[in-house]
Amino acid sequence: VWNATSERCQCGVGYRWNGRECKTECPDNAYWDAYDSQCICDTGFEWSGKSCDASQCPVNAYWDEYEGECICDTGFEWSGKSCDAKTDCPANAYWNEYSRECSCNSGFEW
Repeated sequence: VWNATSERCQCGVGYRWNGRECKTECPDNAYWDAYDSQCICDTGFEWSGKSCDASQCPVNAYWDEYEGECICDTGFEWSGKSCDAKTDCPANAYWNEYSRECSCNSGFEW
């Protein structure tokens, strides 16, 4: 938008100058996602309705912006109060601590 007082262009409300063009202004701890045309909270932060605040997810979990909830990390499952290691593997499989998932016993395929 042209500002006659300063005789230069300035960004409209809700936009900021990045040195080359006016970009949508996102709150702290967020970035603009051009594909979804919206601000997305950074990893470890969740939308509170007005800002991106530090996630309140339990240990071994992360905030999923699209689901709008905490999701247990791979190899963990929700026990009702925390994300616990998922160690109950099906027959012919074992819990692999390194990969944190069930792996097939020798001679078997997933």
